[in-house]
Parts: sequence; C-alpha cells; structure tokens
Amino acid sequence: MYDNPFLFSIMLMLYASIAMFVVVIFCKFFGRNESSEDEQLTPEKARQYLLDRYKAEMKQNHPEIDFNNSEDTVDFCLKLQSMDNDALEMAYNKVKEQYSE
Repeated sequence: MYDNPFLFSIMLMLYASIAMFVVVIFCKFFGRNESSEDEQLTPEKARQYLLDRYKAEMKQNHPEIDFNNSEDTVDFCLKLQSMDNDALEMAYNKVKEQYSE
C-alpha cells in the first residue's frame, strides 16, 4: 500500500490515535457512571451530615435535653460554619468511617 516505511508508520500511529480517541469518547458517554456519594460531597451536605450525627449522639447520651434549642447545638453549628472545606471534609470522612464500622 505505502512504498515508504516511514509514511506507513506515521499512518499506523494516526489510525491508532484515532481508535484510542473513539474508545475514550465511547467509554465517556456509554460507560458505567462511577460517581459515588462521597465524590458529590458538598460543604452543605457535609455540614448537615455532621450536625445530624452530633444531634443523634447527643440525644442518645442525654435524652433529657432538647438539643434543637440548646446552646451546645448552636455552638456546634457555628463551629461547622467556620470550618474551611478541607477541615470539613476531613471531619466528615472521620465521622463517616467511625459510624460505618
């Protein structure tokens, strides 16, 4: 087909590149979606999760106190709001790991 071996190798690499590109596009659009709950974690979801876990644990340990109106819950909410995203994600992962055991 091609008399020049250099031209043949270039065409072969071009065809291979096009084939890999088509495979990548196919996998992107038709492949299985691997997104999990942790990948879609937003600061709001992490704060809500941590607050829910805090309230559940406090209600379990102190059933006589109304934690919906307590000063401790307000303080905890303020701490959650002041956390940066890295600290929030670290706390979320630690609590999630603790409750999954």
